[in-house]
Amino acid sequence: MNPSLRFVSAAIRTIFFPSVSHFGLIGMGKPANSIPCRSGTYLLAPLAIVSLLNIVSFAQSQTGGSSTPEWAWMGGNNTVPAGKGQPGVYGTKYQFAPSNAPGGRNWGALSWTDQSGRLWLFGGSGYDASGTAGYLGDMWVFDPTQGADGEWAWMGGSSTLSTNSVGYTGQPGVYGTEYQFTASNSPGGRYVAINWTDASGRFWLFGGDGFDGAGNAGYLSDLWVFDPSQGTYGEWAWMGGSNTVPSAQFACGQPTPYGTEYQFADSNYPGHRDGSLTWTDQSSRLWLFGGGGCDSAGDPAEQTMNDLWVFDPSQGAHGEWAWMGGNKVGYANGAYGTEYQFAASNAPGARASATGWTDTSGRLWLFGGYGFDSAGTAGELNDLWVFDPTQGANGEWAWVGGSEVARAVGVYGTEYQFAESNVPGSRYEAMSWTDKNGKLWLFGGLGYDSLGHYGYLNDLWVFDPSQGGNGEWLWMGGSNTFMLGYGRSGIYGTEYEFLSSSVPGGRNTGATWVDPDGKLWLFGGEGYDSLGNNGLLNDLWELEVPSSVAPAAMASPAPGSTLTGSRTTFTWTTGSGVTAYYLFVGTTPGGYDLVNIGPKAATSATVSLPTNGATIYVRLWSVINGGLQYHDYTYTEFAGTPAAMTSPAPGSTLTGSSTTFTWTTGSGVTAYYLFVGTTPGGYDLVNIGPKAATSATVSLPTNGATIYVRLYSVINGGLQYHDYTYTEFAGTPAAMTSPTPGSTLTGASTTFTWTFGSGATAYYLFVGTTPGGYDLVNIGPKGATSATVSLPINGATIYVRLWSVINGGLQYHDYTYTEFASTPASMSSPAPGSTLTGASTTFIWTAGSGATAYYLFVGTTPGGYDLVNIGPKAATSATVSLPTNGATIYVRLYSVINGGLQYHDYTYTEAH
Repeated sequence: MNPSLRFVSAAIRTIFFPSVSHFGLIGMGKPANSIPCRSGTYLLAPLAIVSLLNIVSFAQSQTGGSSTPEWAWMGGNNTVPAGKGQPGVYGTKYQFAPSNAPGGRNWGALSWTDQSGRLWLFGGSGYDASGTAGYLGDMWVFDPTQGADGEWAWMGGSSTLSTNSVGYTGQPGVYGTEYQFTASNSPGGRYVAINWTDASGRFWLFGGDGFDGAGNAGYLSDLWVFDPSQGTYGEWAWMGGSNTVPSAQFACGQPTPYGTEYQFADSNYPGHRDGSLTWTDQSSRLWLFGGGGCDSAGDPAEQTMNDLWVFDPSQGAHGEWAWMGGNKVGYANGAYGTEYQFAASNAPGARASATGWTDTSGRLWLFGGYGFDSAGTAGELNDLWVFDPTQGANGEWAWVGGSEVARAVGVYGTEYQFAESNVPGSRYEAMSWTDKNGKLWLFGGLGYDSLGHYGYLNDLWVFDPSQGGNGEWLWMGGSNTFMLGYGRSGIYGTEYEFLSSSVPGGRNTGATWVDPDGKLWLFGGEGYDSLGNNGLLNDLWELEVPSSVAPAAMASPAPGSTLTGSRTTFTWTTGSGVTAYYLFVGTTPGGYDLVNIGPKAATSATVSLPTNGATIYVRLWSVINGGLQYHDYTYTEFAGTPAAMTSPAPGSTLTGSSTTFTWTTGSGVTAYYLFVGTTPGGYDLVNIGPKAATSATVSLPTNGATIYVRLYSVINGGLQYHDYTYTEFAGTPAAMTSPTPGSTLTGASTTFTWTFGSGATAYYLFVGTTPGGYDLVNIGPKGATSATVSLPINGATIYVRLWSVINGGLQYHDYTYTEFASTPASMSSPAPGSTLTGASTTFIWTAGSGATAYYLFVGTTPGGYDLVNIGPKAATSATVSLPTNGATIYVRLYSVINGGLQYHDYTYTEAH
């Protein structure tokens, strides 16, 4: 790994322990029991960056009477020589004994659990049987069923270390033949290597810093597998990579052969790697992220990386690597993107010594480490990421919590309570394991407490991805501050006894396992013993998780979701150790103004809630050990959708006096009201409801006026509405078509004809000598669209009003006409005023117009008829005998017109 990262904690020790020279970089001389560093300086016990990801799931223990997790010191020493560590007690190889114990170690001792629940330990930086410090290659197994409280057995590797020609102390590797298991094979001593456990219970090891087959120390890139079922006690096989380190001590050598992204190839591999994050997916493929490594450019110095790799044992003859993303050169900034959103462009910054785990869905979670934040600043991180192999074409990252900025302080909140704001401080080289429910448990590491002080942490955390909308942290124990500014001493209590007061001292790089009962086992690391001495520890601890650490969690509806109706059934998990539940729902966080239920034993409750689409706050309380713990959730109320008008089209003009209004069902609606009025919200025209149907037929005025329609929906016992406007049907009154309005009538008898109009059910016809009068004609109601009437024929103006009965009311059009002007007959022969030519005279006249008969009067006085009185007659002539005295005579020609008489008068001179 990058020397600049490796010596960070060493520099801290120099600050915290200025009088203890072997904790610092102490120059070019070689102290006793020290390990040479690749810069030419020496460290007694270099810090490790260790991958602790291949931890199998475990079931939470239901035993124990405490409401808090309890530690028990299960073996090893509770003290260390200041600045050093206890030597190993190896005993006889392959034999368990209560006196056996691995020596103190840190910096990348690898651990895993086999299918029998035994706990395995390999290598690291620490002490052999003689107390010599160096790169260990020993392998141990701890069986909890051996003896009264479990025992260790030394299973492989050397119990003593040797020093090579350049001063590095460690154990050379025995590689044997590639791909072949033998009892003599053994990886060289190393630390900060990478490891996995596959589905068959085999242990895979890759790289690290340590010894090759020739006894040279440097960057390793070899791949190994240990199969417990091989031989009598299990055997190693060298599976690939180089069995030698670069000729230059701790140099990268050749560039890393990345190959083509997303493609497996026999020539691909990550090159040297240490302090990487690793995990195994559900297909038993081995994934690797970042760590210290060699880039693609052939830079001779190790760099901190953020590349992503996968090793598939089924590819090719013996398995192949594929580069799956991230940068091929080191020191990359974090690309955080939008919180909680997966994206192909997202990537954690380059880092080493991060903590991670795999959840029940096969997703990788990554927390912290030492690396680069969003601005490219190097330091301890506390960002939380998840990688989902099913996202996108080849998997994607999402940033789900913590800070984008390095060196963030811890936010501890209230002990034993989940909260969205809780987050461990930035740290690296922390210890972790995973329970069967996919929760991450985190302990210690080097980092920041709640006050921003830096040092060896001993706080215990749990992260539950199911809490809240995107997962939440819970501080479970240990201290949230440092003693004397750099760490806490261990409180060991009585060996083998679980006590709430017991707690391991602050430390980093310990080895962890999970046994079949779900208990955490922690071994060694670098940190503090019971007396406050700092050194390489070989103490063994067991953590028993009580039932009370699991308050109920909401299962349905999905936290953060929008509710689907006014009636909602909230369902939650039982939690562990919970005796009753309370459910609060309110309009403010923690409020209960909407719902207050409990205590209740059931794990669900059906409640009625508003449907306004507002945010509501749900607090689920669990009664645990007589106290209350809770989880908070937010939801969006169901936006109970009121019905909406579909027909007639809102804003349109109605097509008749009878209108059918039709609407949607809406959502969550139980009944409807329909108001129609002449003002907004009014109901002076229509008031219908409650009704279940989604339509109503109503009669409305047809005056073409604006009307206002309000459609109410009954939702959750309340009313919601939509308002609409329409234009009334303008019921069209009938219009006169004949005679042409304004024309002169053609006779005394006239037939008036009109259109139907629209919406008209009957008609009235008024004719009068004044506007709107009916002194001449008053007809109706009638269904026909015509009427024949007799009218004066005086040529006078007459007034006609045509009424239409529409929707029970009357609408009309007015018209004017000129009466037919009847013309009485006029005399054409003899010429008026002439002297007659004899005693017999034939009078001839015109027919006139409108005349039906004629009278002819002739007399000796005007209008007299003492000489002639003829008529009525139809002919337009008459022959009469008259005196011949040469006197003046008077002729009156009557025309019978429209039952009356009109006349013209004439004078003549009698013949002589």
